[in-house]
Amino acid sequence: MSSRVLVLPSPLLGPETYEPLAVELARLTGPVVVADLPVDPRTPQSVLAAFESAVDQGADVVVAHSNAGYYLPALVGGRAAAGRPVTGRQLATVAMDAALPTGAASDTALAPTGFAEFVASLPVVNDRLPVWPAWWDSADIQPLFPDRAWLERVSREAPRLSPSYFTGRLPVPAGWQAGARGYLAFGDTYADEVAFARASGWVVRQEAGHHLQHLAEPAAVARSLHRLIVELLG
Repeated sequence: MSSRVLVLPSPLLGPETYEPLAVELARLTGPVVVADLPVDPRTPQSVLAAFESAVDQGADVVVAHSNAGYYLPALVGGRAAAGRPVTGRQLATVAMDAALPTGAASDTALAPTGFAEFVASLPVVNDRLPVWPAWWDSADIQPLFPDRAWLERVSREAPRLSPSYFTGRLPVPAGWQAGARGYLAFGDTYADEVAFARASGWVVRQEAGHHLQHLAEPAAVARSLHRLIVELLG
């Protein structure tokens, strides 16, 4: 089975973090593209526009990681926040250790309440937060990366977001969760999202690992994604 896969990077990390996974996944599925982010991803709407543009270039499956999961409803559920139609294709989607809107509201913020409070506690300089790896103690963040060089590489690329990014909102069209949907979880960080996915009839896989497992073991994660995609596309 050959399919065109689009990977949506977390706006907190940047595309480079996903290149090893894209290389490994392409060996199994066919073409894989990692979407670009805006030069300055200040608002959810600017990120959504970039993701819409990437989807419009052609994709059978969209894989969204972490914060990028919040964009899936707008991309597959009808009309995006900017008011223009998104692709008319019925895309298969995989949320990979990703945040999702799990309630019945018609829109969503880019952070749940507890996480938003944590973000509000971070230092801000010229309306910019530190890059995501700097949010955590070095002893906690370093084990998520294959080595020090990767940590430095991701830190150079990661955007410095405005705090207002996390209070911006995205649409959640009714019924967006129906269709070919999957969830790949590493550990239980996103337990609420996994429960939502199961209740919605998604194909769900839970595996051991951590939030950047796709960077730590790209070949193994690519195999897991491939199995899930095969099940979704039949």
